[in-house]
Amino acid sequence: AALAMPGLPRQHGIKPAINVTVAASTLAGLDEQPAELDGYGPIPATMARRLANLPGATIHRYAVDAQGRIVDTLAPASVSYQPSVRLARHVIARDQHCIHPGCRRRAWTCELDHRQPWPDGPTSAENLQPLCKRHHDLKHHSRWRVRKCTDGSYAWTSPTRHTYRYRPPELP
Repeated sequence: AALAMPGLPRQHGIKPAINVTVAASTLAGLDEQPAELDGYGPIPATMARRLANLPGATIHRYAVDAQGRIVDTLAPASVSYQPSVRLARHVIARDQHCIHPGCRRRAWTCELDHRQPWPDGPTSAENLQPLCKRHHDLKHHSRWRVRKCTDGSYAWTSPTRHTYRYRPPELP
């Protein structure tokens, strides 16, 4: 009932929600893989199916590779600085947290940073990454550098040239 109240604050154009990540095969009743309740942890398949079938539930589908990473298969880049709600939801679901190693700030509360600055870099899934305010400032106002690796992880290089990695958690 609280989620249906008007006037709830939005982040990236997205209203607060209960997010459950579940394999399509589990949702279809073909297997019993556990689902992931965002901010809580694993839940039984039966509970995930029950939540997905509640009146008003919205299902967003993402293609996931064999390593449990969301595949960036969205439409071409936006022509504006601000990502669309669909694009923001995709980046948040893909990376799940601030991409700085050790930071546990949920991506939903982070700023969506352009790896290659806009307008030189596009507003696209490939060029966006969630960074909390602290680590966004660190990236832009210090000698720390970040790059996205081909395996979907992020490599941060400190001013002393030490490298630290963030790997988004696997999805079902």
